[in-house]
Amino acid sequence: DTDLNHVKPKAELCYLRKRYHSPEQIQQDLILLERYKVKAILNVAYVQQLPLDWQDKIFAIHLNQQQLAEQNWSEYYPKHNFIVACHHPDEIQKANKSAHAVLISPVQATATHPDQVPLGWQTFEEWCKQTTLPAYALGGMQPEDLSLAQQHGGYGIAGIRAFLKSI
Repeated sequence: DTDLNHVKPKAELCYLRKRYHSPEQIQQDLILLERYKVKAILNVAYVQQLPLDWQDKIFAIHLNQQQLAEQNWSEYYPKHNFIVACHHPDEIQKANKSAHAVLISPVQATATHPDQVPLGWQTFEEWCKQTTLPAYALGGMQPEDLSLAQQHGGYGIAGIRAFLKSI
């Protein structure tokens, strides 16, 4: 679990990925992000655990491919943005129908998933061409990779270790 007291103020969005055991833990992290003026992204499974007034504090709801296929989440959360994780071109086509942004991964080697083969920047660019949605590069990203991601058709980058002072 990551201590969010170490979020760098340069971050604009923060995807709360750690395992939560109670809505109160999520609320504590949301308070910290508000202090830094960082917008929160949270998986739909955790959003569902929050009271309605706390759900409004979430900028975007993350969906994996299984969750995307389960139902039309925008009926339940019409005010929220949806970001969908994509690891294959077919998944981008599915996300195009109901998401507001995609996370394409893994672009580079990552300690989080060492067994996954990185896509590389050329494949990232090809996948970006398959969507009109903002595409974020994920996997092995460093802050200095932002311009590289944008040169390859991406909107931005996302990461864990490089965007925290410590883990």
